Amino acid sequence: MKIVLFGDSLTARHEGLDKPMINAHLEPHFPEHQIRNKGVSGDTTNDAMKRLQKDVIAEQPDLVVIQFGSNDSSAHKHVPREMYKANLEQMVKAIGADRCILVTPPPVDEEKQTQRSNQVIEAYGEALKEVVAEFNTGFADLYDAFIKQTDMKTALKGQDDDGLHYGEAGYKVVEQTLVPVIRERLQTLPERKLSLFERVRSWFA
Repeated sequence: MKIVLFGDSLTARHEGLDKPMINAHLEPHFPEHQIRNKGVSGDTTNDAMKRLQKDVIAEQPDLVVIQFGSNDSSAHKHVPREMYKANLEQMVKAIGADRCILVTPPPVDEEKQTQRSNQVIEAYGEALKEVVAEFNTGFADLYDAFIKQTDMKTALKGQDDDGLHYGEAGYKVVEQTLVPVIRERLQTLPERKLSLFERVRSWFA
């Protein structure tokens, strides 16, 4: 099966590795599946909608993990909450609710982040939860997972130490939060109909 990770820099970042760090944390749990990283640094959901067809739909994924909101909710890249919600709704409709896992944007270290506040980020997470409830998608509450850390500031510290981009400790939180949700969703996936190209290719495999 193919899993697509669709997101912004928190999906794309390598943090010193030769691959995205989120892949390094997820792939050992799903060795039989192909995990494709489609994270683009700086993306909002408006940006993501422009590449949805090419980066997600064309991949014909079995499952898509969608994580946006850190930029939508920021002061300098601001996408209104209702537009953010509408974009997520369109993504889910295009991909299929049963193939989607929506992930709340994580909190930031507000002492280091001048363009983001956790109050606003949480509000965007609530909008995402409304989409989850509306379509019955898979759901991972990364915001809550970070907030519950004994030392959230350490969990949010990465190479840049900017309060937004986390490193090993943060991606361990991501791993612990996402893996059970992905496993559960994989077990309930409907059979994906093969395209004509895939059916023909299978005849000669």
